[in-house]
Parts: sequence; C-alpha cells; structure tokens
Amino acid sequence: MAGKEFIARKGLIVLNMSSGTTETEVLVKDSNGVVKYVESDVLTSGFTTGSTSPFEYSGATAIQPVLGSNTTSTNYSTISGGKGNTINGGVYGFIGGGQTNIVGATGGFVGGGITNNAAGNNSVIAGGRQNYTNNLYSTVGGGRYGTASASYSTVAGGMQNTASANRSVVSGGRLNVASGSESFIGGGYNNAANSGYATIGGGANNGISGVTESFIGGGEGNEIHATRASHVVIVGGYQNIVGGGALVKGGYHTFIGGGKNNILLDSTRGIIVGGNSNRLDTSASSFIGGGSQNIISGATYSFIGGGGSKTAGVGNEIHPTGDVSVIGGGENNVIVAKKGFIGGGINNTINFVDAVQDTGYYSVIGGGGNNNTYGTYSTIGGGSYNIASGPNSFIGGGKSNYNYGKYSFIGGGSGNTIPSIETVYSFIGGGDNNTINSSRATIAGGKGNTAGTTYTTIGGGLNNTVGVTGTRSTIAGGESNTASGTYGNINGGKDNTIDGDASFSSINGGSGNTMNHGHSHIIGSYITSFAANTTHVEKLNVKTLNGTTAITSLALDSNNMVVDGSALTAPSSPDAFNDVGTTTTINWDVSGTSTNYEVTLSGASTLNMSNVRNGDVGTLIVHQDGTGFRTLTFGGGTNYIVNGGGTLTLSTGASARDILTFTYNGTAYYWTIGYDYN
Repeated sequence: MAGKEFIARKGLIVLNMSSGTTETEVLVKDSNGVVKYVESDVLTSGFTTGSTSPFEYSGATAIQPVLGSNTTSTNYSTISGGKGNTINGGVYGFIGGGQTNIVGATGGFVGGGITNNAAGNNSVIAGGRQNYTNNLYSTVGGGRYGTASASYSTVAGGMQNTASANRSVVSGGRLNVASGSESFIGGGYNNAANSGYATIGGGANNGISGVTESFIGGGEGNEIHATRASHVVIVGGYQNIVGGGALVKGGYHTFIGGGKNNILLDSTRGIIVGGNSNRLDTSASSFIGGGSQNIISGATYSFIGGGGSKTAGVGNEIHPTGDVSVIGGGENNVIVAKKGFIGGGINNTINFVDAVQDTGYYSVIGGGGNNNTYGTYSTIGGGSYNIASGPNSFIGGGKSNYNYGKYSFIGGGSGNTIPSIETVYSFIGGGDNNTINSSRATIAGGKGNTAGTTYTTIGGGLNNTVGVTGTRSTIAGGESNTASGTYGNINGGKDNTIDGDASFSSINGGSGNTMNHGHSHIIGSYITSFAANTTHVEKLNVKTLNGTTAITSLALDSNNMVVDGSALTAPSSPDAFNDVGTTTTINWDVSGTSTNYEVTLSGASTLNMSNVRNGDVGTLIVHQDGTGFRTLTFGGGTNYIVNGGGTLTLSTGASARDILTFTYNGTAYYWTIGYDYN
C-alpha cells in the first residue's frame, strides 16, 4: 500500500506499510504554514474526524474515505461517497456513492444508487435501487428490485427481474426470471427461462421449462414446457405451446413461428409457421404452414399448408396412418392413408382401408367438396361427392360419380358409375348416369348408357345399351339402341337392335330396325333382317349416280363397282388428232393428250414417245413441208417397222403425206407405214 495517495481538502493521508509494521501519517500545514507529516495520534482538535478532511480511517491497514454516516468494517475496502452506505463483509469491497447501499462479501462492488446489496463475492451492482446480488461474480447493472443470485448471473436492468442460475442473464423488462443454467431473457414482462440454455427475447408471460437449448422470441403467453425436448423455437405469437401444462411431452428440434394457440406435442423436427389452434401431435418431420384448427397427429413427413376452419374440430387433419401426406389448404379435409395428397376444397377424405393390402395409399384429391378415395393410387381431380375406390382409379370432376374399378377412368359428368373392382381399364368420359359393368369398355358421354361386356364402346346418346353378349360391339350414339351380338355396330338412330345371334353385323342409323343375322347390314328404318351375309336397304335411290341424268339400269364394271348400266353399252368417243404444227421435235403424249397426232416436218426431226400403256395403239400423220426430203428418227425405245428392216423411211416429195400407226405391248413399238397419200 506504500505510495497510495488520496487528495484531501487540508492534507494528504499516506498509509505506509513496511517491515511488517504499520504507520499512519498525515501531511498537513502547521500554524506557520509549513507542510509536514504528523503521526495519527498527534491529530488534535484542529484535525478532528470528519471536520478537516473527508477521509477517515479506523484501522491500521485500511483507508476509509466516507461522507456523512458511511460505515466500513473490513480491510482494503472503499466507500467513495454517498450516505448511509455500509461495507460489512469480506475484503476489497467498494461503494462509489449513493445511499444505504451494502457490500457484504469480498470484492463486492456497488457503484451507486439506493439500498442495493452486493452480498456475493466479486459481485457487482452498478446502480439502481434495491437490487441484490448474492453469489460469485453475479451482476446487476441497474433498475429496481433486480436479483442476481447465482454464479456469473446478470440482471442488466429493468424492474423485479431475477437471474437465479449460473451464467443466467436478464437484460431488462419487469418480473422476468432466468432460472436455467446459461439462460437469457432480453426484456418484456413476466417471462421465465427455467431451463438450461433457454432464451426469451421479450414479450409477456412467456415461459421455458424442462427443455434445453430452446428459444422464445416474443409474443405473449407462449410456453415451452416439456419433460422430453430440446432445441425448440417459438418466434412469437400468442399462447403457442410446445408441451406445457397438461401436455408434459415436448419435441426435439421443433418450431412455431407465431400465430395463436398453436400446439406442438411430443413431435420431432416439427414446424408450425403460424395460424390459429393448429397442432402437431406425436409426429416427426411434419409441417403446418398456417390456417386454423389443422392437425397432424402421429404422421411423419407430412404437410398442411393452411386453410382449416374457425370452428374447432373441422380443420384439416392428417391421421397417424397418413405418413408422407400433403394437404394444401381448404377446410375439413382428412388424410388417413399414407402418401396422400389433397390440394384444397372442403370435406374431402383419403381413406385407409386395409393395412395388409395397402389399400388407400398414394391417392390424390385435387379439390372440390365431399370427395372420397379408398383405393391405392386413386385420383379425384375435383367436383363434389365423387368416390374413387378402385386401385389406380380416376375421377376428373363432376358430381356423384363412383369409380370402383381398377385402372379405370371417369372424366366428369354426374352419376356415372363403374361399380365393380373386377372391372379394369374402363372409361367414361362424361355425361350423366352412364354405367360400365365390364372391363375394357368405353362410354364417351351421353346419358343413361350402359356397357355390359368387354371391349365395347358407346359414343354417346341416350339410354343405349351394349348387352352382356355384345363383346367388341359399338353404338355411336342415338337413343335406346341395343347391341347384343359380338362385333356389332349401330351408328345411331333410335330403337335399333342387334340381337345376340347377329355377329359382325351393323345398323347404319334409322329407327326401329332389328338385326337377327350375322355378317349383315341394315340401311334405313323399320327393317328386320331376313338373311345372313346380306345388306338390307330401304328404298335405294341411285338416280344421281352419274350426275343428274336419270338411271334406268345398274351394272357392274370391270372392277365390280356398281355403275349406270347404260354407260357400259354406249360407244366410246375417239381421240381427236392433235396437230402440233411445223416442228423438228415431236413429243407425243399418248395417254395424257391423244392417241392421234399430226405434224409437218421442217427439217431432220425426232419422235419422242411418252405415257404409253401396254395395249395402246396410235396414229401419226406426217407431212413434208414445201421443200421435202425431211427425215424422222425415233428418240428412244425398241421399234419394229413392217417390211422396213428397222429403218424408218418416209416419202421425200414436197408436201408428201405418210401415215404411221403403232401398237405397244409394254416392251416394244410395232410400226406400220402407209406412203405417199396424194
């Protein structure tokens, strides 16, 4: 302590400690103004305690600077000022000022304020009023009625805050309690962090207990109170709960973003972003985005995006058997089977039927209302009151459609039905009250149509029926038509019937027709077949077969096509001669232009043949010009000339005329020449 000095009003107090002895001297001025040291016991009335200097000392080893009625009873302690302050325990205590402050432990520190009590070793109270520290290195920064009662605990400020666990911190606010090891409360009102490493940012009436390493950001009335949980987060909102109260189980790595009255119970890696009264219960890795009254209970890897209802018990819900399922939104939608999807709508349900057969899994309802699936891989796009019960069954929309078949399809409409699970690969496009009772059948639309056997098709219409014996039959449309024979075909009309014995037969429209024979056809109305392999026609009119001229008879041509009989006996019109004029190149298009050509040669000329068919014959008239002696040669092909030895020779006189004719057998031309027609 040698050399430690305190500046006094009238002197310098020096505490000398050497050679194991103590000596206290005061440096003062005498009556002559000379500064000198005076032993403490020499001080007389001129230097009475508290009168000549603010510094007092009460022991051989302590300097006690005090003001007024401050009191210290320990070594190496200091009171710098204030009133009614007391250091009464340990050593190295310090009070900077203030009023009625107390330091009762070694190294205790009170900076100022009123009625603060630093009762813990090396504890600190910076200021404020009626603050209390009573453990090692505990700290109160200021405020009022703050208590730091555990080692390294801190109350930074505020009112009536308590940090009662090792390294716990309360930054501010009022009536906050940090009683968990290394817990933290930033501020707010009446918050309680009672678990290790718990953090409450602010808000009011929030609490964490029984859960380590958890966080509440703010809000009001939020609780993380559980016996088996850690790493839980509630960002804010109102009265959200992870565990807590009667719900004593919590969850690991869970999150509530905000909202109101959301509950997360005994779930791991669960998330509720917000909304009202949503609940995750005994589930893992599941998510509720928002909405109201939504529940995921016991399912893993499941998702509810939002929606729900203000009414309790009618929100969206994923049941314990609904693992890996999704509800996008809507109201009162329910998934009971695993890996299901409901996009939205109201009162839609994906049902779970049989755990052994896995029925009900992997199903989809896009939206709509009051739709239900029971089959695995079943799909309902929308609409209302539809049921898809068969495995891999599909209903696109509409109302009150029922699909119990496997791999079967109902596009829409109303009241359409595929009633049996034994029915596979069948299709109803739409319409009203259509029914398929067998596999691989199709009804495109219409109303009241029935397909009763396999590989049958009804295009549309009203009350048409393919009977149970009408395999591979078709009714295109119309009304009240019936096809019962195999490979039967009714193209439309009304009240037409193909009975069960009439296979490979057709009725091409009309009304009131009856087909009783196989491989036969009816064209017209009110016709009853009378023979197999016969086309039955009512009042055939072929008046305009070849135009507007009346037909008097029918016949078959060489291709067995029906033609006007009179056309076969009429003489055919001959080809007119095609005069190509004066030229040296003759391009004879036999079938395309004419079988008869005429030309005047003006020099050495060439004949080119084209489009000649096997069996064609033709005539060419050749004129010499006024000069004569013009020649003609073949441009190609194999040519034979009668009595000509293969050489084409013409008359040479001026204006001479020769006629050449040919016959073509597909490989060669056979020519005959008539000379000098004068």
